[in-house]
Amino acid sequence: MTGNPNRVSRLAIVAIVGLAVAAALLAACGGRPPVLVGAIISETGNTAEYGKQIKRGMDLAVEEIAASGGVMGGRKLEVFYADDASDPKKALEIAKDLVEKKQARALIGGVSSGVALGLTGYVNGKGIVLLSPSASSPELTYAGGEFFFRVYPSDLVEGQAMADMARKLGFQKAAIVATKGAFGQGIADVFQGHFESPNDKVVLREDYEGQLTPEMADAIMLQIKAADPEVVYLAAYDFDVVTLLEAMGRAGVNAARFATSAIKSEIVDMAGAAADRLAFPHPSFDLDSGDETISRFVAAYKKKYGQDPNGFAAYGYDAVRVIAAALTRTKIASPGEVADQLRELSYTGITGPIDFDSHGDVQSTPHYSIVSKGKLEHFDRVDSAMLPMVLP
Repeated sequence: MTGNPNRVSRLAIVAIVGLAVAAALLAACGGRPPVLVGAIISETGNTAEYGKQIKRGMDLAVEEIAASGGVMGGRKLEVFYADDASDPKKALEIAKDLVEKKQARALIGGVSSGVALGLTGYVNGKGIVLLSPSASSPELTYAGGEFFFRVYPSDLVEGQAMADMARKLGFQKAAIVATKGAFGQGIADVFQGHFESPNDKVVLREDYEGQLTPEMADAIMLQIKAADPEVVYLAAYDFDVVTLLEAMGRAGVNAARFATSAIKSEIVDMAGAAADRLAFPHPSFDLDSGDETISRFVAAYKKKYGQDPNGFAAYGYDAVRVIAAALTRTKIASPGEVADQLRELSYTGITGPIDFDSHGDVQSTPHYSIVSKGKLEHFDRVDSAMLPMVLP
């Protein structure tokens, strides 16, 4: 053999070190490689604030799973995050990379219904699970296919609940303002369909595209004032709801104002006095309930991030926990096995019981919150005490 013997020795040493590192990594994972789950989460774009909270909840779950021994008898659960920028086209590119190049065993995402809908054709074609922590469009119930699941309840339940609330409080004339896209259009359609009757009418519906400007909101509210509804249903994300509430004040719209579960408790800080009298639903679980499991989650979240979690963080946490539970029940963690195990899973998460129906949906009955004099008042069901809180 010819060549530099010193160079050969150095190559041998590099090879030995490489083998040692690989062995150490395998030992750390119980002698087997990690199980990769891809996470398509909005960290920029119009759903970034929701994505931020969801990712924090997911990170906490991943850390706890690692500390408790991993999945599938000691394998590390590795979650690879990618930012879809709240864009369905970018999300699809990411999904292809995660599945076809990185060999992800399952996907978590998207944050928005539009992103999730844009991924369902691909994941069903590939036969790989897509579990959404927050997509809520009713369209996903039938368009999602057999490989789509979500831990967040469908807007079908919430939209009907808010329409029932309006009617039970005696409102017979409603107006709707809805953002275009799967989320806004889906839940607005449910509210309208469930509210309207021979005696109850939607007197005006305004759908808008893109992020709302104050000028757009002012124009909408002038039309709503002329229509004179008793309640206005705002099917929009929280930042647009703030703009609409401020415009309602400028236009002098003296109607009750309802919104969706896209609203978080921070609405009081975001909108100030303009948020007063706003009613909105929230998940059926309560992060302040005192339940032992929920209390542990809240304490761990506060320790890690220095602030209280919100509901979206809780859904992100449960999404990872549910995927981990399904993976652990498989033999080789093939995509088909993961889907089968999710269908058979009966899991109690911090967001409540998670039992997927044949459409990959979970069932949940919302609770209600009303902003009253700068504070949130909570209700388990529609109550006559709500009426003076929502009236001007």
